[in-house]
Amino acid sequence: MVHHLNKSFGLSVRRACRLAQIARSTFLYENKPNDDVKIIAAIQYIISKNSRYGCEMIHLKLRQQGILINHKRTARIYREQGLQLKARRRRRKIASEERVPVELPEEPNKLWAMDFVSDSVGFNRKLKILTVIDPVTNKVPIIYPAYSIKGDHLSEILEGACEINGYPEIIKCNNGPEFRSQDLDKWCYKKGIKLSYSRPGKPTDNCHIESFNGTFRYKCWNSNYFETLKCARRIIENWRIE
Repeated sequence: MVHHLNKSFGLSVRRACRLAQIARSTFLYENKPNDDVKIIAAIQYIISKNSRYGCEMIHLKLRQQGILINHKRTARIYREQGLQLKARRRRRKIASEERVPVELPEEPNKLWAMDFVSDSVGFNRKLKILTVIDPVTNKVPIIYPAYSIKGDHLSEILEGACEINGYPEIIKCNNGPEFRSQDLDKWCYKKGIKLSYSRPGKPTDNCHIESFNGTFRYKCWNSNYFETLKCARRIIENWRIE
């Protein structure tokens, strides 16, 4: 109708749309090509790098690659491709005690929380991984895997991390033998760092590192196969940086 009025009577598009009672934006609208194939390929590439990424993280990675689409479109493609992750089962709380909130400093890099994660790997040896986190900013100064980490080695690892990120005032840890070693105690005393130990049987005293260890296991440890120690260090360090 609008084309007929425009060609036959020489009316402008605006006036022809008004007579035909059609919105001018509707008449001028052009269908955009469906580029879902390109987006699906990009999503599959992201999933191949880390299979534990959810919809929000995939959307963020797409935007970092310059693919600026609406989050609803990402969610639609994510759902249509059947990429939903299975929800982790939460332990049912039968009885709970009154918890005392953990006091955090107001400034970053004042408190570090550290712990060990250990498990067997593909080369039939057990890996011991040191995890450290700043609970104020959730920044992870270091994740260090090794076959064995003793007190003197632990001091060297922390010294390297402190040279890059600065020295904390307090380090929160449990009562493991590595954390109670004389080498670590001497290093902390020399650097003016206080060691704060969790109460026996109270992992919630160091809840931030316990929570991070669960995330580390779920998103990195359980999603990769480590053939060698060198391979484990490379994959874990890339995950930490990202």
